[in-house]
Amino acid sequence: MKRNLACLTFLLFSLIWLLSACAQGAPSPSNVNCSAGGEICISVISANSSAIGQAFPIKISVTSNKDNYDLFISLDTLSEVVVDGPETWENNLTFTSNQSGLAEWGFSIKGGQTVTFTRVLHFPNREGIFNAIATVFNKGRFISAADSFYFAQNKNVGQVIRSGTAFPPITPNVTSAVYGPGTPVPFNPSDSTATPKSSPLQTLNTPNPLVSTGYPPPATATTTPTNHPYP
Repeated sequence: MKRNLACLTFLLFSLIWLLSACAQGAPSPSNVNCSAGGEICISVISANSSAIGQAFPIKISVTSNKDNYDLFISLDTLSEVVVDGPETWENNLTFTSNQSGLAEWGFSIKGGQTVTFTRVLHFPNREGIFNAIATVFNKGRFISAADSFYFAQNKNVGQVIRSGTAFPPITPNVTSAVYGPGTPVPFNPSDSTATPKSSPLQTLNTPNPLVSTGYPPPATATTTPTNHPYP
């Protein structure tokens, strides 16, 4: 009888330990913007809306579970969106590059630390839906994480659209007889005639793809960055 009770107690504690281990290993919704191994995470914070034509500041926060001295961030907005800088950026960066639609910078971080970067975006003064993608990665891009949002502008205000949120109707100033007066013209966010800019960091070894932005990456860089970390 005592032996059976001991066996039952052992099995019960084993089951509790197994359930606890599975719960700890399960991915958390808060880690959706982390790298596959959880080494680094990124988050883009902004206001929910802004008047059309107004400067739009965002904060990009990065956390790391270990010391990293070769991290980079790319902020991809396509060529229609302008990002202020780099003269107004943080003064402790290891690398900076800013061209139309693509801003990039390098930095270091200690394990358990959170670093935050402030960037100011200027969206075109017109109706439309625009995309901003912030990606953090290490040299060689063996680890990477990304966060993004859409910015939908109507005649008066721009609204931030996150994953899982429906796009508002966009009604252009000029209606077409095909759709009827006052009827919103269907808009597909993936349809864009803007030409993406190539990154100076494209020359790095990239065994893993970065993040899908809806277009193939360009083959060559078009500008020479300042203080490039690689010879």
